[in-house]
Amino acid sequence: MSIKKIRYIVILFLLTLLAAAGFAYLSASVRKSENAAETAKKLQSAFPEIITLTKADFVRLDRTIQKEGPERAWEFLKTSSLKKNDFHFLTHFLGRRIYEKFGLGGLRFCGVEFGGFGCYHSIVSSAVAEHGENAVEDIRNACFRLNAEAKVNACLHGTGHGFSEFTGYKLLPALGYCDILKKDEQFKCWEGVFMEQIISAPKSFYKPEDPWYPCHDIPQKYQDLCIRRQPAIMMNQLGLDLQTSTHICLTAPTAKMTSACAAGIAFRIAVLSDGNNPFVLEKCRTLFDTLTRQQECISGAAESMIKEHLRDWQNLAPLLCDELTAEHKKECKLRIKPGA
Repeated sequence: MSIKKIRYIVILFLLTLLAAAGFAYLSASVRKSENAAETAKKLQSAFPEIITLTKADFVRLDRTIQKEGPERAWEFLKTSSLKKNDFHFLTHFLGRRIYEKFGLGGLRFCGVEFGGFGCYHSIVSSAVAEHGENAVEDIRNACFRLNAEAKVNACLHGTGHGFSEFTGYKLLPALGYCDILKKDEQFKCWEGVFMEQIISAPKSFYKPEDPWYPCHDIPQKYQDLCIRRQPAIMMNQLGLDLQTSTHICLTAPTAKMTSACAAGIAFRIAVLSDGNNPFVLEKCRTLFDTLTRQQECISGAAESMIKEHLRDWQNLAPLLCDELTAEHKKECKLRIKPGA
């Protein structure tokens, strides 16, 4: 065979490889865009009252991550005019993409300037979803290297998201995986499980005729947290409004259930307010009929702003506490104190 013919065959072979690589890249890009669209659809379904994101928002962020890297993606978010609540879910999506490229090492790219801790949540949950309990030790080590309590807690919360996904959104198995963590780490993990259930569990999991399901069917140690998250289930999965959900909380079978559920209502009010303190005050004062309940609602909303890093939380949470009577104001200030 002549050298010329061999050269021709080699060139043809290389061109074939390049074409295959190009096709694979394009296919991957299409899959990413489809995943972005699926993410937007899922979140709009789970949180219709707070999500304004569209498929295009996720696709734009996705392309920025893929072409220009995580740092540029953060800059893209900073220049966006989206609502604060939208940022949290975009940073969840960003974290997932970062994990695909950098694994747990991608935690170094996460920030909390906006969007709360969504990026941390998603990187950790992706590791758990991929490796199950085998990832826990590596996650713990990576999280504790962050040297900040809030970021460590965000990592632990992310393990709950991951266990939920890893088990196919089966509640009790996911919570059981959380229990392999150290005792003082389990609660944050449980929180992640319940949050992921709200986002991703199929609607068939819930029972419209029983707004308390599944809280009364799970072991007692998980029930209080389950009930705190139940207002989100009532509103997002069962289609009930805030007033109806509050009425269900106030007529719960036990006083303990009422208190836990009312705390969940305060959390929903804080999220829905999007930085509007008069909204919080108006809702807490009209939905609850006793001064004590009203004060607890306002205090709970202030605490939720701090813990979730909601819009302008540093300034707005203390101002909510200032609206309370002297006794409740003191308690509220303690609840929003760093490290509380």
